[in-house]
Amino acid sequence: MIYIFNYLMGQSLLIRFGGQDYSFQILNAKKINKDKEEIQILLDGTTQTLLMEQNRWRPKENNALIGKELAGEIGKSIALLYWI
Repeated sequence: MIYIFNYLMGQSLLIRFGGQDYSFQILNAKKINKDKEEIQILLDGTTQTLLMEQNRWRPKENNALIGKELAGEIGKSIALLYWI
C-alpha cells in the first residue's frame, strides 16, 4: 500500500466537473487516512486546502478558484482512491 501512495504522490489526477476538466495533485498523500480532516492539493498552480466538515469536503479558504461543489467532488475522488 505504501508503494501505491508514494506512486500517486505528485501524479496529476483528473476530474470532470460542470463540463470542464480539472487536473490536480495531492500534496500530502502520505498522511491521508480515515481520520484525516484536511487535505492539501495543487490545483491550477495554487495550493488549496480541503477540510472535512459534517461529512462533506469544502475549501478551507473562501476564494473564487475552488467552490464548495468542486471541492466536494475532488474530496470524493480522493476518498474513493484512498478508501477513506
